[in-house]
Amino acid sequence: MQRRLLDQEKTMKSKIILTSLLAILSSSLFAADFFCHVDGKLVSATTENGRLDCMDAFAEGDVCFKGPRVQALNLLSDLSKTTFNWEEQWLEDVHLKGRSEISYDFVDGPSHQRVSLSMKSCR
Repeated sequence: MQRRLLDQEKTMKSKIILTSLLAILSSSLFAADFFCHVDGKLVSATTENGRLDCMDAFAEGDVCFKGPRVQALNLLSDLSKTTFNWEEQWLEDVHLKGRSEISYDFVDGPSHQRVSLSMKSCR
């Protein structure tokens, strides 16, 4: 009886570990991210340097996303409140556009300008 309980406990722990590993693996394989070109290289906009390096690309609509579009939309919506909120410029009104794009407004506070832009999946 005691051995059976130990076997069941080992099985349960193995299932938990396996489930956790699969969740980590799938989230990293299908994670959304945003990219721009800097000096001919594709740079992640969600990194410390990329956040600043890609600001002009966001302002000009030269950003693309990788990963599932809905996941990218949710991430961009969240990041528009923090990471992609530069001192006097920020993103607003993040939403899906058509079947393949994500639309957003780039707002320049001091000049009171708002430009509607969109991005597509990176190729």
